[in-house]
Amino acid sequence: MKTILWKSILCLAACLGLTGAAFAQPSYNCVKARQPDEIAICNDPLLSAADRIIAQAYERYQGAFQPKRQVARSFLSDRTRCGSDRACIAAIQVRMLSTYASPEGNGSTLPWLASYAKALTGFKAAGVAARGAGTREPRFPGECTLTRIEAVTTRFGEPASYDNADFGTAISYANGLAQVSYDRDGLYDVKPGQPVVICLMSVPYDCPDGDTRGREYYTLDLETNSDWILGDTQHYCGGA
Repeated sequence: MKTILWKSILCLAACLGLTGAAFAQPSYNCVKARQPDEIAICNDPLLSAADRIIAQAYERYQGAFQPKRQVARSFLSDRTRCGSDRACIAAIQVRMLSTYASPEGNGSTLPWLASYAKALTGFKAAGVAARGAGTREPRFPGECTLTRIEAVTTRFGEPASYDNADFGTAISYANGLAQVSYDRDGLYDVKPGQPVVICLMSVPYDCPDGDTRGREYYTLDLETNSDWILGDTQHYCGGA
């Protein structure tokens, strides 16, 4: 399985033109890498490419609500906590780049990285489903737990139906988590009672003091085999 996954990484990297020296190196010298997350990035051409792009975006970045170095330290702390978990690292890279490239922090400028993070997290969530896990709320990026869907409504609290799809979707879970979407795309078959694996992907850091909105969660529905990534509120921190 690892061989197949690595070949897929190499194939995707080649399609993106990540070859030669550009293929191999992140923004730092891999010879000096010591931390598990640094080594994992060095061993993955896509994470390496993303790291270089993130470093370039950081040079132009000016913190919207917090000092840029403080924001960077928080993201790097989360990445360090990931260890060698590439799904966790990729998800944090997505949030780092969207923050550094967009003050609102809610729009990745590297779609292939977002797709890669989702694929890696889906692979990880499937493993969690197979071996079992706790049911509490995930507390740190990279953590996944089992739970069930408790309710599916519009953003305004009415029971969700095909007739009110324009009013968006709100999903609540038995472990106390919630996700919100402005539409219903990919969520029409989501029903109360379905078992899911839910993973915390990232936490926002360039936020006004006390505004913690904008955590992003990946969900794998074990009944329908569908999956999605949504934030925990309609607006991310600093928004309306």
